[in-house]
Amino acid sequence: MPAGNCTAPITFILSGLTDDPQLQIPLFVLFLAMYITSLLTNLGMVALINIDLRLHTPMYFFLQNLALMDAIYSTVITPRMLMTFLVEMKAISYAACITQCFSFILLIISECLLLAVMAYDRYVAICKPLLYTVIMSKTTCWSLVKGSYLWGFLNSVIHTGGLLKLTFCSSNTVNHFFCDISPLFQISSSGTAVNELLVFTFGSLIEMSSITAIAISYVLIIQTVLRIRSKERKFKAFSTCASHLMTVTLFHGTIAFMYFRPATSYSLDTDKVVSLFYTVAIPVLNPLIYSWRNKEVKEALRRVTATKVLLHWPFGLTDRPDLQLPLLVVFSLIYGLTLLGNVGMILIIRSDPHLHTPMYFLLSNLSFLDVCYSSTVTPNMLLNFLAASKGVSYSGCLTQYSFFALFATTEMFLLAAMAYDRYVAICNPLLYTVVVTKKLEKQRREMRCKETVEEEGPSLRKAFQKGMWEGSMVVSNHTSVTYFILLGLTNRPELQSLLFVMILLIYAITLVGNLGMIALITIDSQLQTPMYFLLVNLTVVDLCYSSVFAPRMLVNFLVENKTVSYSACVAQHFSFVVFVTTEGFLLAVMAYDRYVAICSPLLYTTLMPRKVCVWLVAGSYLGGLLNSSVHTCGLLKLSFCGPNTINHYFCDTNPLLQLTCSDRRINEILLVTLSGLIALSTLLFVVVSYLCILFSMLSMSSTSRHRAFSTCASHLTAVTLFYGPVSLSHVQPSSKYSLEREKISAVFYTLVVPMLNPLIYSLRNKEVKNALRRVTERRKCCSLPCLSK
Repeated sequence: MPAGNCTAPITFILSGLTDDPQLQIPLFVLFLAMYITSLLTNLGMVALINIDLRLHTPMYFFLQNLALMDAIYSTVITPRMLMTFLVEMKAISYAACITQCFSFILLIISECLLLAVMAYDRYVAICKPLLYTVIMSKTTCWSLVKGSYLWGFLNSVIHTGGLLKLTFCSSNTVNHFFCDISPLFQISSSGTAVNELLVFTFGSLIEMSSITAIAISYVLIIQTVLRIRSKERKFKAFSTCASHLMTVTLFHGTIAFMYFRPATSYSLDTDKVVSLFYTVAIPVLNPLIYSWRNKEVKEALRRVTATKVLLHWPFGLTDRPDLQLPLLVVFSLIYGLTLLGNVGMILIIRSDPHLHTPMYFLLSNLSFLDVCYSSTVTPNMLLNFLAASKGVSYSGCLTQYSFFALFATTEMFLLAAMAYDRYVAICNPLLYTVVVTKKLEKQRREMRCKETVEEEGPSLRKAFQKGMWEGSMVVSNHTSVTYFILLGLTNRPELQSLLFVMILLIYAITLVGNLGMIALITIDSQLQTPMYFLLVNLTVVDLCYSSVFAPRMLVNFLVENKTVSYSACVAQHFSFVVFVTTEGFLLAVMAYDRYVAICSPLLYTTLMPRKVCVWLVAGSYLGGLLNSSVHTCGLLKLSFCGPNTINHYFCDTNPLLQLTCSDRRINEILLVTLSGLIALSTLLFVVVSYLCILFSMLSMSSTSRHRAFSTCASHLTAVTLFYGPVSLSHVQPSSKYSLEREKISAVFYTLVVPMLNPLIYSLRNKEVKNALRRVTERRKCCSLPCLSK
């Protein structure tokens, strides 16, 4: 198929486990039973750990997160697999396939890292029991879990980003029961060598590092246990590790078999069988292993189930202890079937084009409402069968009632709407499909126009483009473009709403996080230091240059006419270069600030007075302004007499240089020279600063060393996140660019990094946390006089 006619597939076809009709129903029943068991056991484990106070320890905190991961990633795979047993058309949309692949990679990597964290927890508990509560504090536990999710997210972003660049022209049949990354490589018509290398490299790195961490932990545990003289204590130590070792063996055995080699050496039929084990079987086995092999879990379950229930009819279904367990099982099954049935109905209606009618649109909304208000009531009822105390807070009770009333009332109105739909369909059948027919006819006309353009060839396309350009050009010596058209991130209609919600959420978090950081540093007097003065300016820059892109990008998701005037485009380009260059300089200044604070602490206030800080920040802004002026002036000298479609979501330098009909060599030389010089000089300054810091820390005590590292960790993370994608996008000549790859990396440093920076500086910084605590306590104290009146 020619590359020019290659388009992304609208849907993929999942081949499933088997095409034998005789096996469909038995396999459906088997995997449905396994999925319900997985949900009940994992959610039951989460509920049990929450209820029983004796299980509120680091070990069970990690186990709770492991159970939650198992429940989620089993839910990512199994419902779709169950649906393939029931329908003939086993289709999945392109967006749903990519989403499933992204979620699966995120959760599988997070679980891999969490198992390594649990091994470290066992090492501390057995080898350093007296320091266990100090080392494994609640803050540390949360940080380790968040780190596991963050690495899973970053790894998933890398692989899914690579997957989005592939084309699928030859086939859309995925030889699997879910959208795994290796079967997608097999049907891609693009080169997958880079993707396979990334999968092999990152998979091997994460797998080997986590296995190494687990192996080292258990070697140290064995050495410690062998020195224990008491057989009883030795057995107790080994028994606490047995469940984790079994889980690690089951998980890493299958994962290593699946992903520890390049995708070209795969046997997909073998992999389908093996992947069943870690996607369906392991989430079922893990809670059973941790309950059967763990006395503390057994005793907690016995305490919960053996507690006398002293509630009457208004506070529960029954106060008879002998009915609690049967009712728990019955309502758990009903709830599981409710979820599966309604979610399955929604998926079937969305996947089958024949069901895209008003009747089934209303039915899918009814199923969604049933899931929502059933989930409002049932989980709490199931917990009440297990818990001794069936208390619920006033706010919790009010919230539950509000949601129940909302969903119940909405369902009544929706049932009335469905009755009206049936009335129109039966009493006015000729008028029922008027709107739908017009929509289908419009789609047919668009398809015919597209086919005509493809058949007539380049001449018609040139004439069409010429007609468009004539409306956007003013004739002089050279025709000049008066506006540009931004292609945006994607032209896929089904992705527009999803990306709009995602970018809007990122932008809202960016605004709240950065404005909150500025307000906190301004309000709290203890944060009036050079470090936080520079951090305020960093957040201002993040806020400004995120606002340069996000609003325009969000508008383009909602409108068909994605035009931007020539002047607005140049202004956006100017602002972008100013802020991205300023941030590079600011990060270097912040590295110098850390160098002075750690290497010359006695001279810190002398070397970094307020005046010096202001001059350093002003110099950063001046450097950004000068760099932007050079590039923007060079851009204004170029003529745009050809196409006016920018293959980007904002007016970046490289896409604009691709459109010019003037000689762009000087602009490219300036771009490479200045961008390379600024990036290399600032990065070199950061590296030299941290080398000096590292040498200074070698002579410090362990406490001082840890404190020094903690003050640098946030800045190092911010530097890594910023320089990685920026260097990828702007250090090479534009002639060597892949604009699609640049768009993905640009999303990261224009939208994601401004969102992450305030989170990094708050989650990793005790001073910011303490300041936030002081501000909230101050507000409470100020509100007390009002309350007393």
